[in-house]
Amino acid sequence: MDGLNDFCFSDGNPSSWQTLERFFNEINEAYARQAQGHGIVTHWEKLQDFVSTMPLMRLAEATLDRALGPQMPQYTASAQAPPDKPEPPEIIDGVIQRYLNNMRQVKAVAVAFGIVPVFVWQPIPTYKYDLANHVFNPSRLGCHANSKSGYPLMAEIAKAIPLGDNFVWAADLQENAKEPLYVDAFHYTAPMSRRIASFIVRAIHDRRLVGG
Repeated sequence: MDGLNDFCFSDGNPSSWQTLERFFNEINEAYARQAQGHGIVTHWEKLQDFVSTMPLMRLAEATLDRALGPQMPQYTASAQAPPDKPEPPEIIDGVIQRYLNNMRQVKAVAVAFGIVPVFVWQPIPTYKYDLANHVFNPSRLGCHANSKSGYPLMAEIAKAIPLGDNFVWAADLQENAKEPLYVDAFHYTAPMSRRIASFIVRAIHDRRLVGG
C-alpha cells in the first residue's frame, strides 16, 4: 500500500530516521569519551535522563511545546482546499521516480526468491473524494499536501507507462462515494478497509497473480 507517505517523506529518508541517527551518534560519542578518559567515564547523561523524565519536568516541557509549537490542525467538514503549499514539481517528480525504481528493485528480489509482489496505490482523501463527506478533514495537511499534486501526476504515469499486472491502482475507489470513509485525517473506516481489501483480492484473482 503506497502513495500517501511516499509524498510526505519526499526526501527519500524513512520515517523516524533521526532516531536511528541519534542512537548511532550517541554510541560513537560514548566510545570517544571512554577512549579519552582511559576507560573511566561518568555517565552524567543518566542523571539528565532521570531529571527530564520526572512528571514535573514533563509537564513543563509539554506546556512549553504547546505555547511555542505550531498550531495543531483543526478538523472541519469544509470542502475548501487546505492552504498548505506542496513541494516544487521537481521534488514531486523525484518521489515518483524513486518509487518506480524501488518497484524494479523489489521485483528483481522477488523473482530471485520466488515471491509474487503486489503494489497497491492507495486511496487518499485529497484525490477523487468529496471532502464534504470527510468528517475529519484537517485544516492543514503539512507534508501530505504533496499528494494533492503528486497523485494526478502518478495517475498519468500509470496510464502512460505499463507497470505490469503486479501494480494495482486503487486510488479511484472512492470517486463516487457519498459517505464518510475515514476515522481521522487519513486512516480508513472498517467498511472502507474491507472495500480496499476486496478490490485487491479481486485484482490478484483476475490477473492470476497467485496460482491454485
